[in-house]
Amino acid sequence: MSSLEFDLRGRAGALALEVSATVTGTLAVVGPNGAGKSTMLSMLLGAWPCEAGRVVAAGTVLYDSKAGLDVPVELRGLAWVPHHSALFPPLRVVENVRFSVVCAPAASTRQGSSRNATTLMGELGLT
Repeated sequence: MSSLEFDLRGRAGALALEVSATVTGTLAVVGPNGAGKSTMLSMLLGAWPCEAGRVVAAGTVLYDSKAGLDVPVELRGLAWVPHHSALFPPLRVVENVRFSVVCAPAASTRQGSSRNATTLMGELGLT
């Protein structure tokens, strides 16, 4: 099972964000509007600048402000499935998650990812 470790500090307008966690398995982010959920996820993806911190996914350092390391978004191997119009409206949630599988480099990886998406969505009760 993959792990994700992060310690992030940054700003989005008046919002000051400091968040850290070590996750093995599924990460669900919940909270009220304006709490910084989207900002945090954008920082993890590398789509929003951090003031300081570190992100390590499956043992690979993706961001380390002290070392000056910042892996580009497209090379991080992370994905975020938002809950709004970025989804394909005619598809169910599980179908939207499966769509990301087409980016897998090999057919065996695509097949495994499709099974994983179905299993995960079932565990979360989203099928």
